[in-house]
Formats: sequence, C-alpha cells, structure tokens
Amino acid sequence: MPFQRNSVWKNDRRSYLVDSVIRDRYIPNILVWDNGDGYIWVIDGRQRWESIFFFADGEYKLSKGTADFNGEDIAGKKFEELSSDTQFEFLTYNFTVTEFRECTFEEVEEMFYRVNQSVPLTSTEKTRVKVSPAVRERVKSWDNICSLRRLPLPKQIAIGMWMNSLSGSLLLQHRIRTWISVEQV
Repeated sequence: MPFQRNSVWKNDRRSYLVDSVIRDRYIPNILVWDNGDGYIWVIDGRQRWESIFFFADGEYKLSKGTADFNGEDIAGKKFEELSSDTQFEFLTYNFTVTEFRECTFEEVEEMFYRVNQSVPLTSTEKTRVKVSPAVRERVKSWDNICSLRRLPLPKQIAIGMWMNSLSGSLLLQHRIRTWISVEQV
C-alpha cells in the first residue's frame, strides 16, 4: 500500500516479536483488505508480517538476550537452527487476521491513519511494566509510610527510592530516615 512505511524494524524488535510467537503470546491483529483485484493487501501489520517471514527464511537470528525456551538455548539462532519442537511452536502460531471488504481506498487510508494514532509509551512507563512485583510492593509500602506521616515526597526522593530499589534498600532506608528526621526537626 502506498501509505505503508518501508521496512523499519531493527532485528532486536523483530526478534522480540518472534520470541512472542514461539511463546504463544498475544500479537495485535493483522488488518488486510480484499478489494476484489485478486490480491490481499496488508493495511496494518507489515512490520510484524515481514518479521515472521524474514525469520522463517533465515534472514536474521534471535537476539543474544533471548531467554531459553523449554530448556533450549534459542538466543542467537536462526529458524533452521532451532529444535523441531521450537520450530513447530513458531510455525503453528495462530495469527488473528481481520479482513475488510467493500471498502474504498480512501476508507482504507483513513483506517490505517486511525490505527496508527497511538502514543508510544515513555521510557518511565515501559520501566514500570518491567519492575518486579517485589519492587512494586516495596514502593507501595514507602508510599504508605510517607502518606501515613503526611509527609511530602519530593521528586528527588521518589526517584532515589526507585533507583535504589534495584540495587538494595539499605542506602535508601538511610536516606529516607535522614530526610524524615530533618523534616521533623
């Protein structure tokens, strides 16, 4: 389709998609249009579609950081290097494809435009998703401590709490105690 982007995904992003396929994770629908000309046109999902075909054709390897799958080290491997079981998981993934018919080209363009109006997650929002449940609970408990004492929590302290939660809490507890004792004086 003339409004589609060129192939823009880097191999790390492609690899992440393939990993999702192998692990049977959700992948957004591929939107296609059958206008009756004998072809099925991809409206949305070109990057996903290409990533799958390129991997199956051996055009790139999974990223070095890809986690093992069912005890198999799949990092850095091309499709043909995967075990037959892992290849089977990849090849039997059920994509959801939504097909549109009886649409004008202008309606398809408008659909593409609307579907691609999402706002990307900020790096902070992405980090929140990846924070472990233990860290999440610790931050909630710190929030409760501060709200119970009705103390303001300056941005620097909140950032410090989050940063230190990744490497340990002793330094953080010292910082909070010091800050609380200074504020109460």
